Amino acid sequence: SPTGYGGGIFLTGSGDYDPSTKRLDLKGMKISGNTANNSGQSLYVAMSKVKEWCQTGILGEFAKGNYSDGISNMNELQGILIDSTTFNSYSSAQINYQQNYLEDYWNVNRDIFYIKDSGSNGWQCTSSNPCKTLDASTATPRTFRNYPLDSTQLSSILIKANGGFNINGKVRFQLINFIMENPSLQQDIENPILYLDTDSTGVQSQQHGIYGLSLSAEIDLQNCQFYMQNIGQQIRKCFIYLEKGGNHAISNLIVKDISSEENSIKIDFSYAGSIIISDSQFENITKIGNNVEGGAVRTELKYSSNRLDIKDCKFSVCKARNTFGGAINAKISDTNAQITLSRTQFLQCDAQSGGGLYAIIDKGSFVIENSCIFKECNAIAGNGGGIYLNLEFGLTNQTSFIIRDALIQNCQAVSSASSSSDSTGFGGGIFIGEQGYAVPPLMSLDLKGMKIYGNSASSGGQSLYVVMDKLQQWCEYGLLGEYVKGNYSDTDSDENDLQGLPIDFSQFASQSKSSIQTNQKTLENYWGIKIPSYSIWHVQQRFGSQNGTDQLNCGQTNQPCKTIEYAIQQISVNVGGYETIFIEVKNIGISQYGYDLTSPIQLSKSGSHTDVIKIMKQMYGTGTEMLGNAEMK
Repeated sequence: SPTGYGGGIFLTGSGDYDPSTKRLDLKGMKISGNTANNSGQSLYVAMSKVKEWCQTGILGEFAKGNYSDGISNMNELQGILIDSTTFNSYSSAQINYQQNYLEDYWNVNRDIFYIKDSGSNGWQCTSSNPCKTLDASTATPRTFRNYPLDSTQLSSILIKANGGFNINGKVRFQLINFIMENPSLQQDIENPILYLDTDSTGVQSQQHGIYGLSLSAEIDLQNCQFYMQNIGQQIRKCFIYLEKGGNHAISNLIVKDISSEENSIKIDFSYAGSIIISDSQFENITKIGNNVEGGAVRTELKYSSNRLDIKDCKFSVCKARNTFGGAINAKISDTNAQITLSRTQFLQCDAQSGGGLYAIIDKGSFVIENSCIFKECNAIAGNGGGIYLNLEFGLTNQTSFIIRDALIQNCQAVSSASSSSDSTGFGGGIFIGEQGYAVPPLMSLDLKGMKIYGNSASSGGQSLYVVMDKLQQWCEYGLLGEYVKGNYSDTDSDENDLQGLPIDFSQFASQSKSSIQTNQKTLENYWGIKIPSYSIWHVQQRFGSQNGTDQLNCGQTNQPCKTIEYAIQQISVNVGGYETIFIEVKNIGISQYGYDLTSPIQLSKSGSHTDVIKIMKQMYGTGTEMLGNAEMK
């Protein structure tokens, strides 16, 4: 069989792969310095559906990892449209004749267009005959960069007061250093640098930065930077504004030392659209004033297919001290819309509430996964030092928030100095407010992957504070608070780490601080293991009389279980942590009111998970043992 293909990875298989399953995903692949004697220095794919796979998602996202279009060597990723059986039967000459660069599958049009101040829009936009502007009528815009493809040097573009880029179709910016003009010269507060906006007629209504005339337009920003011309002053523009929809990708972007009345990136999708922000850094971003919510990034997803994926990014010293969400402010309001954070860090970010992240979800889902970090973030006059979350379950059961893997460390929530703000200073790590009356499993709120260390709050909930009407039901759902506590230890952690208030969130702001602190609960008490007195689990079941109830933590004399079988199971849960744990001896007490057997009971060591079951009268062998004998018939 042929050899010398795929210096890093060789991928093949039999049959036809279905790209819609998205089970073949190399997004996290990082390639560097690999070699192959024949082809595919880093990756070679022999698969009948390799073309369809490469065209799934945005610009080859499932195939290329950290490969950079137009910058990486195209020999890095190669493949052939045949399965493993055919590949093994081919000669090297046949393979070399039929193989392709994978980039060619997702970049159907590879024309590169060049612009230059001294160019002319009557020219053909080549490197030797550049055009003057991006909207030259002779060009169908695709890739814009000033240097040849073998250069990695950045080009600097100064954005003037009324400057902007009007683009038809799909565009890509590579290796450009965008610089915002001296703010004293700016005229238009609503003039972002990059702006995608269309109406139903396709007519431009006002001047914007990059303006797309079609909802199918795509912005692809690679290896670019954004700075202000004069550090120490402030600007009034967005860097990127995506108002309608479309599919976009931002990778290896650096945004640094920005003071602005607007967000650096603003996304307001009301039509089909998605955006991926990857391998990017936002450092020292200060949002001025409270006219615009959020800090570095603000997003609102209002259409069912909307997606925002932020991965391998870093937000450091991002501040929105007069509004909410120092790094990210997000709202999701459609059932199937989703935001995912993956391998992303939030460091020393501040806001009034939600120092790192502020999110409102009344439909759709938000997922935090793959080692995200919220560290030293602060709510300076509100709630949620690391994360502030407002959930709405009244309109739909499709709302969900899941933490699969996130560290929240040394974050803080500080009370507002205002005498009218009693409901502040809660949730040093995370604050959650839930409106509605859904209960698990219809209410999807899962914090299993939460890791909390060293957080603090001036009012309550050092690491987590939750305000919801069905607080007890959520805490008791699953096993021993598994959806609530993350790495919180029932034996070692401070009980003040996890606290909450069992009221609907809509009532929270009107509560006095004394009322909140009087009625707030330690969450562990909802699921904490309750061992009945003297380790005797009592049962009570009499026809025509009051019966016990088979429920979590039954077994006390004043809260007996109903059936012997459930009590036996509950002992394993309470003592050992789960139903099938082996407990050497299990004590079952028959209530003073008696027990009626409704059917024969068959007990075994394997089924009962014990060697010995002792059935006795109420509180047998103790100082409060019942008089006489218990009746069981």
